[in-house]
Amino acid sequence: TVPKGHSHEQLHQPPCDFQIAHLHSQFPELMVGDNVASKAQKRLHMASRFTVLVLKTEVDQESAPLRQLETVAASIKQLADNHDGTWGLLYHNLLALFLPDSNPEQCRAMALDIQARLAARDFSPICGGIAHYPTDRYQRHQVLDNAIKALYHAGFCGDDAIVVFDAVSLNISGDRLYNQGDIAGAISEFSIAARLDPANANVFNSLGVAYGVLGNYPKALEAFRIAIRLDTGEGIAYYNYGLVQLLLGDLETALSYFKHAKANQADIFEVSLQLGRLFMQRQEWPQALTHLREAVRLNAKAGVAYRLKGDCHVKSLDWLAAKKAYGQAIRINPEDAAALSALAAIYGRLGENLELAEIFAQQSISLSPEDGLFHQRLGHLYQRNGNLKKAQTAFERATALGVAGTDVIWANAAGSSAAT
Repeated sequence: TVPKGHSHEQLHQPPCDFQIAHLHSQFPELMVGDNVASKAQKRLHMASRFTVLVLKTEVDQESAPLRQLETVAASIKQLADNHDGTWGLLYHNLLALFLPDSNPEQCRAMALDIQARLAARDFSPICGGIAHYPTDRYQRHQVLDNAIKALYHAGFCGDDAIVVFDAVSLNISGDRLYNQGDIAGAISEFSIAARLDPANANVFNSLGVAYGVLGNYPKALEAFRIAIRLDTGEGIAYYNYGLVQLLLGDLETALSYFKHAKANQADIFEVSLQLGRLFMQRQEWPQALTHLREAVRLNAKAGVAYRLKGDCHVKSLDWLAAKKAYGQAIRINPEDAAALSALAAIYGRLGENLELAEIFAQQSISLSPEDGLFHQRLGHLYQRNGNLKKAQTAFERATALGVAGTDVIWANAAGSSAAT
């Protein structure tokens, strides 16, 4: 998810030439880009404490938005002059202020005052991020990055949000890295967030997910246990704990935790889907069907849930319901080989759409050529349509791939006549 107004990459875009030129005309001493952070670090390298405030304003080349940027810059310059701070145009639309001997509460009050001045002049709202030194184990040069993370966090909170860097900022930063495939970076962010806020269940859940992706299941389970202990009503942590147990092969423990997840948070699609799958493995078809119906209610675009629902209907020999479910699965995902094969077999058994049935069966094999069941079903279709030579070839291929008995769709069907 990208916050309204800017992505993390957009926050780091270089300043535009027209912005620099305009601000330089008003503030000849203006520092731009890396020079802002470099000057601030030199001035603050011995500071026992300082705070960074970054403000982002949406402007373009028109005169009114440039006047807004100028107004914000004037306010920041005044604060810098009054508090021996360092300021400048850091990135595109983004002004930074480094204040020694200050704290986040003071900077937040300053940002709110600037917002009030803008509102009085009917300017657009601005958002801000604040970070402080010392915080956790961060070095002085890392505080600016933390302020940017807080600004990114602010994008999720509203156009005029002013956010102080915290565990939630890190959780959001970790999610961004996770989505980019930087799992180690995400774990680092989540781990620091857990130190900053050891009572945040969501942070530990995120940490567990990242460890699980890396295959470090002991650490993943430990993180999920902490998340559950911190918030017993958070269904997603129960689900994730159960999912790891499922990966480890402990189906009964997985089922237990999925049930806990369902009891605590009934609207999680993945929980209903996994419960459906587990009850299918236990051959408890009515219960499986109940959860899969819930899954498709929660996510009508989940083709796999419709396919599994079709499988349950097949087990109860409800061909019409199975046909409908497989058809929906294919509409959502035309390359669902299992649904294509099953629907083809049902068409064959019912004596419907026989030419289309062969096409579907052939498509399923082109998608999954090593699945013997798909070849066997195609063989039954050929046999049903009188193509005995092709049927023999398909059956031989199915046998070579290890398929012996006839699947339930064709069991007890009368060869070339439709069974209903």
